[in-house]
Amino acid sequence: MTDIRKEVSIMTNKITYVSALSTAIENPSALTAEEIEKLTALRESIAKRNATKSTKPTKTQVANANYAQDILRTMTKGEAYGIADIRREVESLCDASSQKIAPIMNKLVDEGKLSKEIVKGKAVYRAL
Repeated sequence: MTDIRKEVSIMTNKITYVSALSTAIENPSALTAEEIEKLTALRESIAKRNATKSTKPTKTQVANANYAQDILRTMTKGEAYGIADIRREVESLCDASSQKIAPIMNKLVDEGKLSKEIVKGKAVYRAL
């Protein structure tokens, strides 16, 4: 900080979130009541902002959920499918890249709807 800024800061004696956080990080036991008040207000405002955030799915998440349903409807139980097979057989994914299809397939594996195995270096999925 330049000398002028220090002088202005000392003259106004205003505690900011940045200065309160800096003090808390550097020396938590040296917090003043004013700094604690600022940090408490900051915590409450962040909690309030997080509570009002929208939790609705994004357009991509909705589209991927629809693709996942299309994949599950198309796959025959127990039959092995590679990414290329999925692209060929699922009409809505015929123009999709492997990089787009693979995460959808992996999510289905995580949800327990598909199994995944590696055969000759390629991922193969089976409906459960």
